Amino acid sequence: MSDSMNDQEFEKQVLLQTELGQKALEKHEIGKAFDYLLIPSLFNAKARRLFLTIPNTHTRMYLLNKEQIERLKEGADQQYPLHQYTYGRYLQLLQPYADAAEDAGPYFEAAKAEVPDALCALGYLIRDGHYGVVDREKYIALVDQAFQQDSMLANRKICLRYLYGQDGVEANPQFVIDSINKMLDGNQSEDIAMVNPCFYATLGDAYAELKDIENAEKYYMKAIRMGYYEGFFWYCTLHMDYGDDIELQETYLDMLEQGCLHDDPGCYAFRALFHMNRYEEYDEETRKEKHAAIQSDLENAIRLGHDFAPTLLGEAYYYGDYGFEEDNTEAWNCFIEGTHREDAKAFAMVAQMIGEKNQPFEVSKNLQAFCELNALRRGDNDQLASVMDAYQHGMLDFAKDEIDKYYRPKYDQMMKEFHDRLAQDQPSQDPDEPPMKLIAIIEPNGDAVIHEFDVEYWDELPPMIDAGRLDAIRTQPLYDLTDKMAYRNKHITAWVDNMGLLKGLPENRIGCKLYPGSIVGDLILTLEDNRYEPMSFDNLEDLKKILVELGAHLVDIRLSEGPDDDGRFDPWS
Repeated sequence: MSDSMNDQEFEKQVLLQTELGQKALEKHEIGKAFDYLLIPSLFNAKARRLFLTIPNTHTRMYLLNKEQIERLKEGADQQYPLHQYTYGRYLQLLQPYADAAEDAGPYFEAAKAEVPDALCALGYLIRDGHYGVVDREKYIALVDQAFQQDSMLANRKICLRYLYGQDGVEANPQFVIDSINKMLDGNQSEDIAMVNPCFYATLGDAYAELKDIENAEKYYMKAIRMGYYEGFFWYCTLHMDYGDDIELQETYLDMLEQGCLHDDPGCYAFRALFHMNRYEEYDEETRKEKHAAIQSDLENAIRLGHDFAPTLLGEAYYYGDYGFEEDNTEAWNCFIEGTHREDAKAFAMVAQMIGEKNQPFEVSKNLQAFCELNALRRGDNDQLASVMDAYQHGMLDFAKDEIDKYYRPKYDQMMKEFHDRLAQDQPSQDPDEPPMKLIAIIEPNGDAVIHEFDVEYWDELPPMIDAGRLDAIRTQPLYDLTDKMAYRNKHITAWVDNMGLLKGLPENRIGCKLYPGSIVGDLILTLEDNRYEPMSFDNLEDLKKILVELGAHLVDIRLSEGPDDDGRFDPWS
C-alpha cells in the first residue's frame, strides 16, 4: 500500500513538473524548463518531447549553466540515453575544449538506439569532418535513418534540405509546406506539447522563399507566441531589404528591438549589422555611441550562441572598422570562437590571417590549409583553388579520398572552363615575334582586360584608369604568386585609384579578396622592381598564366578582351 502511494505521488510529481516545464518553455525560460523536465523526461513521453526542444535548438544549449551541464554529465555517466545525447550536443555545439566535438561521438553512439536524434547529430559530425574526413553519403544516410525513426532534429534537417536545395536535392519550398501540413493534419494548435513550434518557423521560412510575406509573418508570429523566440530573427529577415520604404524599416527595427528584449541572438547580430552598414554616415559623436552599441550587441549575440557573430566582431578588430582598434590577438580569438560554431567564414579568416602573417603567434603552415579545407567543407567555395594548391604541394594528405571525390572534379571543371575562355579569347603568340610588354586592368565585375603597353615610368599608369594618383597593393597572395612564377628582383603589384572611395566607384570583388579592406574601381596589374618602380610583364603567355592563377584562387576573374591589336595603346588618349 505504501509503495503504491509512493508511485502515485511520484507520478503526480512528474506530471506537475512537466506542466511547469512546458510553461517555462512557452516563456523561453530555458534554464527553468531544463530543471523541471530533466527527471520527468526519463519517465514521461510528453516531458521527453518537451525536453528535446532544448538540445535540438542549438542556441538554447548556451542558456544552460555550469551546474546543469554537470548534471547532464552525471546522467550520461550513469548511461541514461537522453542525458548522453544532450551532453553530446553540449560538446558538439559549444566545443568547450579542443576535440570536444570528437568526444561527442561516443555519447551519440551510446544513445542512438533510444534517442533517434543522436543518429542525426552523428551525421553532422561526419558532415563537418570531425572524424578526420568527410563522408557525405554516410551523413545523408544517418539523417535519413533518424528521420525514419521520428527524430525531430532530422525532420527539421530534411525540411531545410528541400527548402534551400541542400544535400544534392532541388529546392522546393512548396514541397516543404505540403509535407508539414500533411504531418500536422490540420492541427494548427499553439500548444507546444502537441506541435513543435519549429515547424511553424519552418513554414514561415518556406512562405518567405515563395515571397508570400503575409503567410510568412503569420507562421513566424505563431512560433514566437509559443516561446520559439528564434522566430524574431526570421521575421526580421522578411523586412531587412526595406530600401527607401520608411514604414518597412520601422517594422524591421521594431522587430529587432523586440527580439533583443527577448534575448534572441540573431536579432542582436542584425542590430549590430544595421549600425555597421551606416557607420560612415554618422557624425563623430554618434559613431562613438554606435561603436559601443555594436560591440555590446555582438558580444551579446556571441554569449547567446550566434554562429557568425564572432566572425563579425573578429573582422571589426582585424580591419579596425566601426571604431575598433586594430587588434590581431582579439581578431584571432574571435575567429577561433567562430570556428567552434562551424562558421565557414571564421575558418577562412583564420587561414587569411596566417597567409598574411598577421596571426598573433607562430603556427604551422599546415593550419592555414586545414582551415581552408574546413571553410570549403562548410560551403565556402572560394577556398577550392587554395585547397587544391595545398594538396598538390603535399599537404592535406589525410583528406586525400575526400578531396579526390568531392573537390577535384569541381576544380578540374573550373580550370577547364577558365582555360577554354582564354584559348577562345586570346590568339597564341608567334614565337618568332619579340616579347610583348603588357599590363592588365581588372574591372569591378571581374573582367580582366590585357593591354599591350610598356610601362617605363610610374606617372604613365594613373591616366589608364582616369586617376590622379594610384596606391599600390602589395599583399601575401601577390607575393605567393610572384614566388610561384619564379620572378627575380621583381614582384607582382596591383594599383588602385587613390580617390576611388570619394569618387563613389563600385567595389572591385577581386581587389577586396587581394586586400583586407574596401577596394573600389579598376585594378592595374603590373610588375614592380625592388626600387618600387612599375614594370611591364614580359609577354602575353606570362600574363595569361598569372591571370589563370589569380582566377583559380579568386574564382571570378574573366579574360574579356585584348591585347590591343595595333600594339600602340595610348594611355593618354
